[in-house]
Amino acid sequence: MLHILMEVEKGVYADRALNNVLDKVDDPRDKRLVTEVVNGVLRMRGHIDWILQCFAKGGIEQRSPLVRNTLRLGTYQILFLDRIPEAIAVHETVNLAGRFGHQGIANYVNAVLRRVVDRKFQYPNFESDPVSHIAVMFSHPNWLVKRWIEKFGVKETRDLCRANNRIPDLVLRVNALKVSAGQALSLLTNENIEAQPSPSLSGYIRVQQAGSLLRHDAFQGGWFTVQDESAGFASLLLDPNPGERVLDLCCAPGGKTTHVAQLMRNRGTLLAVDINEEKLGLVDENCRRLGIEIVNAIQDDGTSFESDAFDRIIVDAPCSGTGVLARRVDSRWRKTERQILELRDVQKRLLENAVNLLKTGGVLVYSTCSLEEEENEGVVEDLLNSDSGLHVEDAGSFVPKEFVTAKGCVRTWPHRHNMDGSFAVRLRKKS
Repeated sequence: MLHILMEVEKGVYADRALNNVLDKVDDPRDKRLVTEVVNGVLRMRGHIDWILQCFAKGGIEQRSPLVRNTLRLGTYQILFLDRIPEAIAVHETVNLAGRFGHQGIANYVNAVLRRVVDRKFQYPNFESDPVSHIAVMFSHPNWLVKRWIEKFGVKETRDLCRANNRIPDLVLRVNALKVSAGQALSLLTNENIEAQPSPSLSGYIRVQQAGSLLRHDAFQGGWFTVQDESAGFASLLLDPNPGERVLDLCCAPGGKTTHVAQLMRNRGTLLAVDINEEKLGLVDENCRRLGIEIVNAIQDDGTSFESDAFDRIIVDAPCSGTGVLARRVDSRWRKTERQILELRDVQKRLLENAVNLLKTGGVLVYSTCSLEEEENEGVVEDLLNSDSGLHVEDAGSFVPKEFVTAKGCVRTWPHRHNMDGSFAVRLRKKS
């Protein structure tokens, strides 16, 4: 676990660092414990570091990565894992510090963790300083909490941050090209996997304690794929028909690409473009597993890609990802407010190129997994105010109305809908 946390601090994404270790662990119980503790430490890092800052002489950030992450590991077990007695958590963490460091480090870790056990600290006051209180208690960056309070209010921000700390369900999209939702659900139930149909979207199944589900024959045989309901709305808005010529301009890793192909009943032409050549391999792999044959994956820059015109285009743009913080436990610590503004330029250029590639009368869907207005409605408004020839078509004709805003766009929220946060809009090019 310590090795994983140190790898993440070096810049390795948490899911990759975790999987590299889990592949070498055989016992399912050990896998669950490692996953729970590592994800928990990363999720609650802001809360943990605030506490350690109270006791770590010279500040936690001034310590070595070994000391920092050892203390985080011990503090998480003391504060958030009730089934591990505090004395054992301290003892095991001190031994870990001695094994990978030296006796001086072990003594220091012991002294700090014993102060954590005493809990002689006082959290920021909610009434006088709601930004600091929410940021510490729910472990989010101060700049993001401040931003959300200004836009959504204190209560909404607190509820959103609390939702981001839930462990999300695994959500499966049933591959209608191979099996019905009922058949897939029966299979999971017969395997004693706790599963139920999504209350929000047909063709989706929510699963808890999935274990080795992704290695199951049914998964490998393409009966279903992992995709949150929020990501499915964009493909439903596109509403592609069999036989059409369709473009996915930012396709990797292929979740929306394969959904669009499924809705096309595997008939027509679906061009999948992405700038990241390595990730295109995931698109090909997913298509093979799901039995999809109409996708042609191409490495290119979506802002300058050239081709004949398309009937429909989906642009699932790179974004800040503030809607998926529950699922990507380390991402909240990688983001800056500046990135939101910088990404707007990329998003605008992708949309401008998509307009040029779209047939007259064609449909363009723009989507993100961001909660930020600048990346969503703001980008769309700028496009509509230009000479793009586009107009918004009401999303309520394609998806459940509870997810549709007054402006006809799709908006999902972690704290309101128990799913990832997302935005999507359907645009048509005027004839």
